Amino acid sequence: MTYAHAEIYKHIDENGHITYSNTSIKDGEKLLVSPSSPTSNSKKTRISVNFPRVSTDTQKKRDSKRRKILENELAIETKLLADTQRMLSEIRNYPAFSETNINQSQYETIEYKKRIQTIKDKILAHERNVKALKKELAHL
Repeated sequence: MTYAHAEIYKHIDENGHITYSNTSIKDGEKLLVSPSSPTSNSKKTRISVNFPRVSTDTQKKRDSKRRKILENELAIETKLLADTQRMLSEIRNYPAFSETNINQSQYETIEYKKRIQTIKDKILAHERNVKALKKELAHL
């Protein structure tokens, strides 16, 4: 059986934020990691490190806050998506500017196409964000 080995470093900054890394951190503390003996029915290696633990109640509160934040972000992204789709529809329906308006110059036609593409790109970005937020919420 093969064992993997990695050094783990812990650093606490001036604001109390904790960072763990597998590379040395200035003013960081090297944690002692000791793999346990593998058992015949398990291929997993246990690592005993004094990682910080939080109570179940504290974790539930954090998860609840996270859900509220994600739901708020989803509502904002959904509104932005709808607004951007509406903007695209309005621009396409405005008779003075279109790809087929013979009274506009070639420059105006190019600018129109650029603007349409910019809006389409924004729509795609909002759609990706909505999808990602829904996926994240489904995992909570």
